[in-house]
Amino acid sequence: TLLVHTHRQAAATAPDTTARTREKVHTYAFERVHPPSDDNHIVFSASVEPLVRDALSGRQCACFAYGYTGTGKSTTVYGSATGGGGNAKGVAVLAAELYLQAAGNLGAGYGVRVSMCEVAGKECRDLLADGAPLKVRTAGNGGVYVRRAAGNGGITRRFVSSAADF
Repeated sequence: TLLVHTHRQAAATAPDTTARTREKVHTYAFERVHPPSDDNHIVFSASVEPLVRDALSGRQCACFAYGYTGTGKSTTVYGSATGGGGNAKGVAVLAAELYLQAAGNLGAGYGVRVSMCEVAGKECRDLLADGAPLKVRTAGNGGVYVRRAAGNGGITRRFVSSAADF
């Protein structure tokens, strides 16, 4: 299942997911929940492509793949060399192809910088820095940022010049 949260729709129209901890109840809203029957192209067209278009207009965007271990999150994001039924390319590669094609048509001054992290349990790891531990923090303005657990710096950001860079 892929859960997508963007600024596009009011949270009141989205399905809610509630998580309970010892401290309090947390409620999360998502614009779309994809069932296992949706292939990567359906997920991309319905949820990721609009984010790429938003990024091209100057917005910062994020997409989260959420689910139990072994449910296909990595295959959805990265793709599969053996994936049939249109699943060979993951949504990250499809997004990079679309963004780089559109940015190329717009001329110089556009670039793609990506970050990838994994949140499992109470741990967050930087997938572009050999799994370096990260801490998720709340900024003074209520936003969220990610920083390295040890030392200074944030999550790794890499410039991408082709879909093959993924």
